[in-house]
Amino acid sequence: GLLGILEKYKSCAPSLESLVDALPPLLPRMYSVTNSPLRTPNNIQVAFSVVQYVSEGGFLRRGVATNWLDSNFGPGKASDSHSLSIFLKGGGHFRLPEDVTAPLIMIGPGTGVAPFRGFLQHRAEQAKKEQKQPGEMWLFYGCRRRNEDYLYGSEFESMHDDGIVKLVVAFSREQEHKVYVQDRMLEHQKALYDLICKRGAHIFVCGDGAKMAKDVHACMEKILCEGGMSPADASSKLSALTKEGKYIRDIWS
Repeated sequence: GLLGILEKYKSCAPSLESLVDALPPLLPRMYSVTNSPLRTPNNIQVAFSVVQYVSEGGFLRRGVATNWLDSNFGPGKASDSHSLSIFLKGGGHFRLPEDVTAPLIMIGPGTGVAPFRGFLQHRAEQAKKEQKQPGEMWLFYGCRRRNEDYLYGSEFESMHDDGIVKLVVAFSREQEHKVYVQDRMLEHQKALYDLICKRGAHIFVCGDGAKMAKDVHACMEKILCEGGMSPADASSKLSALTKEGKYIRDIWS
């Protein structure tokens, strides 16, 4: 990045004014809301990873937005002396179906799991209000280790124990070989095939678009093929689900 260049080439020493004039403004950060307005109507909750790493030159680098948020609004740090300007951006089609009985398949590695906490809360409150049994829900959640980045882990486990959701977790670094959400999906391929092809499940994928989303898509094609479809029919099925609003992805690079 720019800071690395300035540190490496000492002769490059523009004035602060020149730098400020040349640099573009910071872009807004988008974070998924992790709670349901039916459960907690008076606050908005988000989840994010505080970015810190050591650069190739051995310098500690910190993410701009996440570190600022953590230092000013993290647990035990919020005060009346700080304020934060926010705005709401609609999620488009990435929202729960109106029918509370419709089955759901949710796939969210890392912070991609954040909106699904809100989905599950909302479904539970919606079902209670409408006095209906909610549709079957599966959550495929991936993280590195249970004691490192298992966001909302105990809450999801409680929901699993209460029969609200079928929680399947891939802890990628807790064994010698890496295990990802798509590996866990293949372990339940028959159930997923039935949900997708026979019961009209809605599929939601949230998280990394550079690799995870492609691998998950390929995994779903494989599941459909294992169920008896040809590769062409499996691809067409997922395309049709996308057009119908039953296969929705919120992904980023």
